[in-house]
Amino acid sequence: MVHIPYRGDAPLYAALIAGDIQMAMSPLSSGLAQVKGDQMRGLAVTGPRRAPQLPEVLTFKEAGVSGLETSSWQSLFMPANTPSEIVLRMQQEVAKVVHLPDVVARFQVLGGADPVGSTPDAFAALFKDDVERYTRIIQQAGIPRVD
Repeated sequence: MVHIPYRGDAPLYAALIAGDIQMAMSPLSSGLAQVKGDQMRGLAVTGPRRAPQLPEVLTFKEAGVSGLETSSWQSLFMPANTPSEIVLRMQQEVAKVVHLPDVVARFQVLGGADPVGSTPDAFAALFKDDVERYTRIIQQAGIPRVD
């Protein structure tokens, strides 16, 4: 495979639908309409389970490809010297909001995201694991550092 960078999902999907490229990896949220509209075919999802919006599409693991299980996350960051009680209060309030039924429903419509509302410690562990994992991948691939 040859990586071809595109300036966004719209030109990527246009190239895929036109047959200029044979495959692409993209966020479920931006490609869902094209898959549901039979313009593209979903081959596999990177998450630990099938996407509720595309239950017929296998996970990579189910398809026999290991090591591609990953997901994305969104987070709020605060300055390092923010008092812990303020950080915790912000996390608790945000967790309440992301678990409201209408917010959960919107996350599902936009791409199958499951709102979490992690504690600061749980997110810090996830963040650290992701940094270590992608650092390893970058080093193994020999990708040069760009400052």
